Amino acid sequence: MAIRTYKDLLTNIGEKYRSCCLETYKNLGIVYHDLANIQDKNQDKKKYLNLAIKTYEDALENADDEEYPIECAMTLKNLGIAYHDLADIKDYEYHIEKAIDAYKKYTCVCRKNGYISDDYLLIVGRIGDALHKLDEIRNKTNIAQPKQTNSSYLH
Repeated sequence: MAIRTYKDLLTNIGEKYRSCCLETYKNLGIVYHDLANIQDKNQDKKKYLNLAIKTYEDALENADDEEYPIECAMTLKNLGIAYHDLADIKDYEYHIEKAIDAYKKYTCVCRKNGYISDDYLLIVGRIGDALHKLDEIRNKTNIAQPKQTNSSYLH
């Protein structure tokens, strides 16, 4: 029911109500993400996480972080978390790098607009954890990767 309602809203919201559109995309992504979290089968989790990711990306395509910094920041945070969750199911390196990229963009928007909060600190911690695990995986598989410092992801 919620999914249908959000999709109907997105169909009927005009440019004049762009911030409502962004919020609706974000909320629809959250619904998909929540559905992923209650699935027992990885295949179903992947399906809903991919829908959440697509929805968050659609929101960001319609957003300008200059005009809607809070909405963009929250959507980037949610996008990063969805990619992070998907990394635990498949293609860890690829999806964790996508998560780090979204987290990095989130931190940039937050710092630029002075939005330093508990969420910000949580995401900085997730970046560190992801980089550490990625480094461990690369060292175990002896994949030659250029070294990057944690600070390169915080600009």
